[in-house]
Amino acid sequence: GIVLDRKRVIPNRLAVFPKMLMPFHWTVLAEDNYAYWSGLVTLKDKFPKYLTEYPKVTHNKYTKTASQLEPVKLFWWFARFPKLEYKVLDGKHIVEIFDFRRGFWYERNSSILSGIQVIMSEDGRIEEVMIGKKTLPKETYYEPLPLIFR
Repeated sequence: GIVLDRKRVIPNRLAVFPKMLMPFHWTVLAEDNYAYWSGLVTLKDKFPKYLTEYPKVTHNKYTKTASQLEPVKLFWWFARFPKLEYKVLDGKHIVEIFDFRRGFWYERNSSILSGIQVIMSEDGRIEEVMIGKKTLPKETYYEPLPLIFR
């Protein structure tokens, strides 16, 4: 297998994407069983620089509920490096899913490519679903996906 760095990270999946306006610098994205990894590589590097680990979240009832929503299923369908994050803020349970290729939640716009945020109450009731910075109407949470995405 491929060794990603001196720490002997051996990824299950690995991709390299050119950085915009920097033709000799690439972003390295990798996934192993426990984490996602992101770093920078140039033509002269043997290993990626600034390799950062992003541990995977342990699923709970809130992440499982969010994963059943149709907009989230659509996102999982096309995201190549999906990252799920879970946090509690002011009594609200927040599940965020984004694709490492597109940046982090706070950097996103309102397209589906930006990621999805699901906000739930303590009892697991869905209060809001956002794509990028746009809130979806409640009636769209459970609409079936078009056949092409199933």
